[in-house]
Amino acid sequence: MLDRQRQKISNYTVQHDARGHALDMLIASVADFFVFPIALVTLVGDEHWLIAKAGIDVDAIAMENAFCKHVVNQKGLLIVDDASVHPDFQHNPLVTGEPGIRFYARVPLMAGGKEVGAVCLIDSKPNILSTKDLRFLETLSYFISDYIYLIDKHVNTRVDWFYKQLGADVGVDTWEWIISTGEIQFGPTWFYLLGIEPVDNKITLSYWMSRVHADDYECLKKSVIEHLEGRAVAINNEFRARHINGSWIWFEIYGKAFEYDESGAPLRVAGTSKNITVKKNGELSERKQICLLNFIIRAQAVF
Repeated sequence: MLDRQRQKISNYTVQHDARGHALDMLIASVADFFVFPIALVTLVGDEHWLIAKAGIDVDAIAMENAFCKHVVNQKGLLIVDDASVHPDFQHNPLVTGEPGIRFYARVPLMAGGKEVGAVCLIDSKPNILSTKDLRFLETLSYFISDYIYLIDKHVNTRVDWFYKQLGADVGVDTWEWIISTGEIQFGPTWFYLLGIEPVDNKITLSYWMSRVHADDYECLKKSVIEHLEGRAVAINNEFRARHINGSWIWFEIYGKAFEYDESGAPLRVAGTSKNITVKKNGELSERKQICLLNFIIRAQAVF
């Protein structure tokens, strides 16, 4: 359970360029307000990331030394009046060495209903916070959680848009087929090229085949069956798929089974899908020109 939680935390990231120095300025003001030498906003992943800080000049702390690793082990506030006599922290290198932590307070940051980090106040001497102070920190943590979520969502939207445009320009996408369910998951480019609104980027095998041109259907089906039966090392085929406006887009697909059951039957297949419409249209134009040239040559021979 804890490993799954840490994986979720590792996936929840904040781009420094996107957030700029806003959180640094905010947390510095918090440190000044409470008259504490160190204040932090942290996210817990493979390491303990300091995404905003005041009074300390490090970007990450090893998980085994981080106070806030307890954020994924217990819920709610954590107040340590004097870490030098606390059984969980008295031998911690951050207590016995620099920065010599004595007082430590943290309130959790939330993402998707899970605790993923903390807002922390640190002092090099024993200290206390009032109930009013703690309520203020809790309110601050809610604000920062929302801020991080919005920034992360904004960055991910930009990244998705970039890859969608890049995929459309290059025309290459990936796909995975779960044979038992008939479900195929494509990247966004396949849907974009066919003008289809994706639903979780998933379609059924029957829907995929229904968009294949009638002249290409049997050849594609044969390529798939031969690979599944072990008579071909891969699925490798060129075919046309129907755009929602009725036009045809040429694709070249390549795929291989990568997971099998105990009997050796394939369970999952993955591969790439490439838009080759320009290439195919070029070949068609070239064939037309050759036919026209041959006609002209024959006509000249007659007359």
